[in-house]
Amino acid sequence: MPSRRGAFCAITHAGIRVRRRGAALAWLVGRALGGPVVGLVALGLLATSMPHILYAAEARFYSLYALATLANLAAFVALVRAPSTGRAALFTLARWGS
Repeated sequence: MPSRRGAFCAITHAGIRVRRRGAALAWLVGRALGGPVVGLVALGLLATSMPHILYAAEARFYSLYALATLANLAAFVALVRAPSTGRAALFTLARWGS
């Protein structure tokens, strides 16, 4: 029988992995919209957001929702910068997920 602590650690680590991916996407979207400084500001704001930190540590779905929203925004920025059928399909998939 697996211990409850091991299951809790696995869930917490999954939440933290989602949070890291969200921070990377925030940096990419900020960089695409306003350059490297805006990307760093977006990264800093998300990294120091207390609700984002707490929800990631508690393994709630809010961190995953933030990641899906950032993926949607990144796909939209890519579609607007260089329209193509593939990017439109990517945006549609990202929109469906968020």
